[in-house]
Amino acid sequence: MSTPVDTLLIHAGELLTARGGSHGVRAAGLEDPELISDGAVALRGGRIAAVGDTTTLLADCAPAETVDVEGRLVTPGFVDSHVHLLHGGSRHAEYDRRIRGLPPSADQPAGIAGTMAHTAATSDADLLARARGDLHVMLAHGTTTTEAKTGYGDGIAEELRLLALSSALDHPVTVVPTFLGAHALPPSHAEDREGFLDAVVAAVPEVVGQAAFVDVFCDPLGFTPAECERVLAAAQQAGLARKVHADQTADVGATSLAARYGATSIDHVDFADEDAIAALAQAGSVAVLLPGVAHHLGELTPDRSGTVAKPHLPAQAERLIDSGATVALSTDFNPGTSPTPSMQAVLELAVRLLRLSAPAAWHMATINGAHALGVADTRGSLEPGKAADVVVWDVASHQQVTHRFGTNLVLTVYADGAPVVGRRDP
Repeated sequence: MSTPVDTLLIHAGELLTARGGSHGVRAAGLEDPELISDGAVALRGGRIAAVGDTTTLLADCAPAETVDVEGRLVTPGFVDSHVHLLHGGSRHAEYDRRIRGLPPSADQPAGIAGTMAHTAATSDADLLARARGDLHVMLAHGTTTTEAKTGYGDGIAEELRLLALSSALDHPVTVVPTFLGAHALPPSHAEDREGFLDAVVAAVPEVVGQAAFVDVFCDPLGFTPAECERVLAAAQQAGLARKVHADQTADVGATSLAARYGATSIDHVDFADEDAIAALAQAGSVAVLLPGVAHHLGELTPDRSGTVAKPHLPAQAERLIDSGATVALSTDFNPGTSPTPSMQAVLELAVRLLRLSAPAAWHMATINGAHALGVADTRGSLEPGKAADVVVWDVASHQQVTHRFGTNLVLTVYADGAPVVGRRDP
């Protein structure tokens, strides 16, 4: 007897499942995608009911609606695990000066401090409207699950405001809030660094039930390992999962610290050494790579002096993969160093800048991203029982998405089983 389902997508040229083990797809497995030719996926009650070939599912399912995708690629939605969603203002003028080799303008605050000032001056309604607009763009480019970090609050009260707003977002994209109180020292606390850290630590128990994670920026541009350890210890004591921005601009031991505290994800890791990478892999943490930053800041191309800031990044990606660690990709969407909300763009950058294969990039952007965000039990792959987050692409092969650039190739997106984006009927 056929099983009733809501929607049956049939005749996918490639159906990429992104199914993996309990820790994601690792090492050699990254190069071996499960691709079902003439694939089909059945959706019921917002969940995936069945995955297989078209002939089998047509025989097994009784759909209320059948959608013939006519040989197109079908994949899970992207899971974007490192995102600074809520912020005010723009840093385009700052970037224009940077790219021309000029210092920041003396008339305007720059960097994270500048965004803190803009955010403080932006109303709740405007912050929510902007965040929803950015979520629309993410969804249109294939992202169905994202993180939303705080980190642009000028003080703890502002950080808690941003966290509350993250929880208030109502959108088809699933949003996972993270408390990033220790992002950068706010200008309002420039003369009281210790007092600010005390306030961050004291706030950690307050965010239980609101934030899925506590994050810290452990780097010369952020906070020291000793300072970050205070926050991580408080998070651990409160029973909150941990994330760490680690060793982005120098090796300060942040990756090893994050591994010691069992961080769900350890992000950037640009300068993590071999021992730290081994500790990361042993801890089961996910290493999150952020090629949008390297691209936007020109870190893999010579600057005006001929210097390449991070020529080692492709080799670093290879070291992480060879270590057996779970590796993910993310946008690091933020107004300064990676102002793209498109995971599709990140896939394109990853194969060009980090020399990843198309299958590896797809695994890192879907199921491995879900592990980095702690949602792999319900999202990130096409498997029965998981949320029906499905993308139909206007191409036939997963390699075509990484081959082309500068064009949105998404045709239709289903979020929790509902068609929420569609350029035209397939």
